[in-house]
Amino acid sequence: MAVNREFGEFLRARRAALSPDDVGLGDTGAARRVPGLRRAEVAQLAGVSVEYYTRLEQGRALRASDQVLNAVADALRLGDLERRHLLTLARPTQQAAPPARAKIRPALRQMMEAMELSPAYVRDGGLDIVGGNSMFRLVFPEVAALPARERNMARWTFLAPGARELWVDWEDVAREHARVLRVTAAAEPGNQRVAELVAELMAKSADFARWWGENRVHERTAGTKRIRHAVAGDLHLNYEVVRPMADPGRTMLIYSAPRGSVSEERLRLLASWGAPTLTTERSSTDVAE
Repeated sequence: MAVNREFGEFLRARRAALSPDDVGLGDTGAARRVPGLRRAEVAQLAGVSVEYYTRLEQGRALRASDQVLNAVADALRLGDLERRHLLTLARPTQQAAPPARAKIRPALRQMMEAMELSPAYVRDGGLDIVGGNSMFRLVFPEVAALPARERNMARWTFLAPGARELWVDWEDVAREHARVLRVTAAAEPGNQRVAELVAELMAKSADFARWWGENRVHERTAGTKRIRHAVAGDLHLNYEVVRPMADPGRTMLIYSAPRGSVSEERLRLLASWGAPTLTTERSSTDVAE
C-alpha cells in the first residue's frame, strides 16, 4: 500500500507544536508523556474519528476530501501558507521544475541594473541564483564569485563561513532558507536539484538537519535584513520579493535602504567605490550567469 510519509510527518510535527491551551482545551488534568496534542484531541477538534486521523498521520488516508483536510488544518491552527502546504502534500504532483539556471531576460536585467542603489537578484524555488545586478555583486561579492553551478543562497548561507559574518541574524536567515526549501520540495517533488541540495545540507550542516526536522514552512514576501559588510559597514536594508509574470518559478528579491538613512549613504559610497571594478567585470559575469 502506498504511504504518503511527508504528509504524515507534517501533521505529527504540527500536532507536537500545539498545547491544549493553544486550541482552547485548557488543563485536561492528565499527565502528558510527550509534548503537544494527542491524536484524539486533534480528531475531536477536526470532527473525525481517532482511527481515521491516525491513518492520516500514517500517510495511509490517500483520498482525504478537501473538507476533511481543511477541518484538520483548522484543528491544528495552520496559517495560510501551512494550509496550502498541507493540501500540496496531500495531493503531490509531478510538476516539472523550471529549467535550471536559465539566463535572465534582457528586459528584466535592464530593470535590475536601473536600480542603482538597490541590490537585486533573481532566483528559483530551490534558491539557485540565476543572476544579479551590479549592487548585488558589491553587497554579496562572495556569492557572486561562486561558479554558476554552486551559486545557491541556501547552500552558501549554511556552508560558507563568510555567510555567518555577513548575516547579522544568521540563524533567522538560515532557518528561513530551510523552510523555503520545504515549500519547494513539496511543490516540486520531481525537482532533482532540490532533492540533491537538501541531501547535501543534511549531510554537511547539523543546523540545517535540525531545522529541516522541524517541518516548518516559510514564504518570503517582504521584511528587513541586517548585513555586516566588510567594506561598507553595517547595513539595515528592507527587502521585497517580486514574481515576474513572464518567468514562472522565478522570484526577484530587491533590497533597499530607507531614504536619507546611514545605510543609504553607505550603499552610495559602495557603489562609487565599486564602479570601476564592475565596469571591467560585468561582461564576464553576465556570461557566467
